Amino acid sequence: MRIKNNIALLALFAVLLQMSQLPVVAAGESAPAWKILNLDIDQSVSAQKKLSPFIDERKDLHNSVNAIRLWTNSKGLKILRAAVSDLRAKYPEDKWLTFVGSGDFHQVTATLIESLPKSAQPLTIILFDNHPDWFKAPAHYHCGAWVVQALKHSFVEQVIMLAQNSADLRGDQFRLAPYNELCKGRVEMHPLLRKSSFVPLVWNSRVAGVESAKVGLFGTELRFQNLRDFGVQNLAEKLSKNLAGKNVYISIDKDVLDLNDAVTDWDQGQLSLKEMLEIISRVSENARIVGVDVCGERAPEPVHGLLKSFDCGRQFKRKIKNFDLANLVNERTNLEIIKTLRQAQMIRKEVSGSIEKN
Repeated sequence: MRIKNNIALLALFAVLLQMSQLPVVAAGESAPAWKILNLDIDQSVSAQKKLSPFIDERKDLHNSVNAIRLWTNSKGLKILRAAVSDLRAKYPEDKWLTFVGSGDFHQVTATLIESLPKSAQPLTIILFDNHPDWFKAPAHYHCGAWVVQALKHSFVEQVIMLAQNSADLRGDQFRLAPYNELCKGRVEMHPLLRKSSFVPLVWNSRVAGVESAKVGLFGTELRFQNLRDFGVQNLAEKLSKNLAGKNVYISIDKDVLDLNDAVTDWDQGQLSLKEMLEIISRVSENARIVGVDVCGERAPEPVHGLLKSFDCGRQFKRKIKNFDLANLVNERTNLEIIKTLRQAQMIRKEVSGSIEKN
């Protein structure tokens, strides 16, 4: 009898252990459908013919490309907000996967986040990008400064930066960043390869957004838990656990990827598409993904205007090379992102249905 009881207890323990590993889905929760949208500013995404059948609605904003590109002026911002507001009126409760074109338009993310319904609050943002996009630029709606705009919203609890690998992580660059938010942990960093950055003339040993901080005579050394050393699987597991049950918005600039998986307008990182999708899949199992946007296409037209050309370092690049080939690579990656998000949603629905039956 004692043996049978022990066997029964072991069986019960196995069932409980299996249940504890299921994604966190509230009873009765139904995952909203994905609406796949294209804010067609530079006509890069609309040229991807295999992607087009998946687009539920496309907003043609090409006439305003110069007003929106790199930094968005007041006219461009008004047009952009009107387009997003119109889409939100049509699809108020749906989850949006929004393709916006080149990384020159990453500031569109700030407008998309502003439009999220109250049900998406409080919010955690995950940023895949080769650059932190957090600089305090004079133009508020700038592709390199939109994170600062997002942090101004009290409903944004945290921004988690993943796989950055650019020179923007040099220590001197942190003086232009929202350093106080990094200290409070409201910004969390996991670069791809960088182990540390020395921030001169800043002394703070309590920096919650990095692995550790060491104060020295001339400043503070920030030490990072980077993806390569910690491991993509380990980080994916950690984020999945920490973000369980939370509202999460994912913003992707494909310049975070290596050249096998994306061809963009900016210097690129070394993350593989497989690694990025693994993290997205694991986080999606437990978190409530409320929206995703994707930029990092190769723009078919060069930047116009002397100031904007100098701002992005393309003053001598007046012709776009290999656009069609680049667009094929980017289209393939966009299709894989759609596939991953839909598979994650199917898993959540299956788990939700199983919970409701039990």
